[in-house]
Amino acid sequence: MFCGECGTKNKKGDAFCKECGAKLEVVEVKKTKTKNVVNNTPKKPMTKSTKIIIGVIALVVVAFVALFVVLGNITNPKNVAKEYIQAVINKDGNRLYSYLNISGDSTFVSKKVFSDYVKEELEDTSITNYKITDVEYSTGKLQATVKFTYTTKNSSSESNGKVSLTKDKSKKYVFFDNWKISDSINTTVVKDYTLKVTKGSKLTFGGINVDKKYLNSSKSSNEYDVYVLPQVFAYETVVKAVLPSGLEIEEKVTPSSYNSNHTVSFDEDSMTDAAKNKIIEVAKKDITTIYTSAIAKKSFADIKSNFNVSGNDLTKLEQSYNEFVSDLGSESNILTSFTVTDATVYDIDLDSNGYIDVEFKVNYDYTIKYNDYSNNEKTHSDSDYDYMDVKLTYNKGSYYLVDVSELETYFSKY
Repeated sequence: MFCGECGTKNKKGDAFCKECGAKLEVVEVKKTKTKNVVNNTPKKPMTKSTKIIIGVIALVVVAFVALFVVLGNITNPKNVAKEYIQAVINKDGNRLYSYLNISGDSTFVSKKVFSDYVKEELEDTSITNYKITDVEYSTGKLQATVKFTYTTKNSSSESNGKVSLTKDKSKKYVFFDNWKISDSINTTVVKDYTLKVTKGSKLTFGGINVDKKYLNSSKSSNEYDVYVLPQVFAYETVVKAVLPSGLEIEEKVTPSSYNSNHTVSFDEDSMTDAAKNKIIEVAKKDITTIYTSAIAKKSFADIKSNFNVSGNDLTKLEQSYNEFVSDLGSESNILTSFTVTDATVYDIDLDSNGYIDVEFKVNYDYTIKYNDYSNNEKTHSDSDYDYMDVKLTYNKGSYYLVDVSELETYFSKY
């Protein structure tokens, strides 16, 4: 024990400190047993709000897991191909357009343009049932081919089909592979498709007006306007042009990487039926007028009003008419009646003056009088055809005759 006065250590049992003599006090230390005390205080019950929070958290976790599984299934190649096949079956142009990678000026590659094309392209598609059979990966799982079998409306036998997909670099829904259809319906887009047309013409491509903003001045000339369309689909499209003369031209073109330009030609094959019919009616009327007036030996001044329109130069027509009257009158078989029954366009072009030069095959009925070998007057009626040329101009919505040539003057009595 230690002395309480000086701190010297003494032997156990000593009554006084061996150093300073102070009385040592014995301190009795009682050992106490530590007992495990069980807290029997009852726990507080969980509140309603706590239960709700825990329930909500649990639902969120379950929903997240379920969503993860669902999105994983949605984005896999098999399901992407399945949705694509279903869009083809339904001829869903809007849905199929979403598979395209269109950016920039979409005037001529719009959703409407594509949807109209899809309706026509898939018109005969009649898949009644299909089944995905296999998914094959290649190029390090960067590409996938989904194979399927299908039956059609008019056949009970199965056919095989496939859909090719490519994995995009970007992710879908943050975590999932982004598979894209790589062989959608004729999705080839031709860049900078060039159209050349007679200067001053109005142009439409696939029913869409070609605005002046697409006019390329550096490529245009005094004779032609050149338009460059940023991008067009690589399928058959109708090009229409209305020339300054009013003549309508219609052609079908199929753009491609090897055929990225086209000159709108001016010939009988590119004319619309409406334009041909309008010109034919004018030619039939005016040729009949020329013949009936020449038969009656009328002067050009007498018939000028039939062709006259403000601004038209009828000098050549007058000269041609007078020569025709003279030639017709010199024939021994005298023409007494002439009626055009039909006319078809044989050839068409523009002359150097901008007039529409049209060659017609003209069918007609005629009657002549002549003297036989006994000098008796006879008549003969018949039908025939010849090729005749007319030159027309366009003014105020109508076509007008400005010249004629190669009009037939000999009519057979046999």
